[in-house]
Amino acid sequence: MNAQHQFKPAGDLPQIADEALQHPEEKIGVSKIAVKQASMQLTAILGGFVEVDRLLLAWGAKTDEPIACEFEVTFLDGYKLEGVYEYCCKTAKRLSLSNFIRSCLLKPQLENTADRKQKFKRVVDSAGEIAGVSILDHYEIERTG
Repeated sequence: MNAQHQFKPAGDLPQIADEALQHPEEKIGVSKIAVKQASMQLTAILGGFVEVDRLLLAWGAKTDEPIACEFEVTFLDGYKLEGVYEYCCKTAKRLSLSNFIRSCLLKPQLENTADRKQKFKRVVDSAGEIAGVSILDHYEIERTG
């Protein structure tokens, strides 16, 4: 997982596995999700979004400070999405990781990042390109939380 990315305009989707092309109504599932929390020196690799959300809640229970976690979602065909998810467990409106990723894919990219509250968290693919909403058509990013 690389926290520093060169953001480029989103390109075409990666080549999708032959099986997915034969069954376009079936979305490609998650193979693994890696999360890393540097300040607490914690790293985990889990099999799905529900497990990740449970882990992040446990990590968040250890502090009152906001937590920033790097994440990397690997799908069954090898396609990857990565980014940084910042959350605070003490707030009632904490988004689950999957909902955070979905919101990043659905919202327009904001270029003005001077004000931290205005900063839009970007999700990028393994090529460093900003992932767009079309990812949701091909990859399973379930709604959790």
